[in-house]
Amino acid sequence: MICENCRTTLPDDAIACWKCGARLAPPARQAGPDVLLAILTFVIAGALFACVGWSVPFTVWGLINSAAKDSPQWSGVLGIVSGMAFVLAALAFFGGVWWGSYWLITRLTAKPGER
Repeated sequence: MICENCRTTLPDDAIACWKCGARLAPPARQAGPDVLLAILTFVIAGALFACVGWSVPFTVWGLINSAAKDSPQWSGVLGIVSGMAFVLAALAFFGGVWWGSYWLITRLTAKPGER
């Protein structure tokens, strides 16, 4: 590390220059999410979605699909609606699990002063 005031070479863990006494700026923190953490939470979200998440979209799809059997004149429209509801429910559940996993892991791995 080099003092910006007097250009003296200092150790990396210095907090002030030994020659001129100027305070040194702390090293810049890396901003943004950690790529490994994002991948880890994506894997956790995928596993939870595969184990638990299919029940929500299939329940929504099943309810709409059973309504189509009761009303044959609306079966085409309800088939399209049930397919869209299935996709939306699956994406919402998967996204929620991913975001929740990411939030929880970032809180658990944060240093005490960063919470």
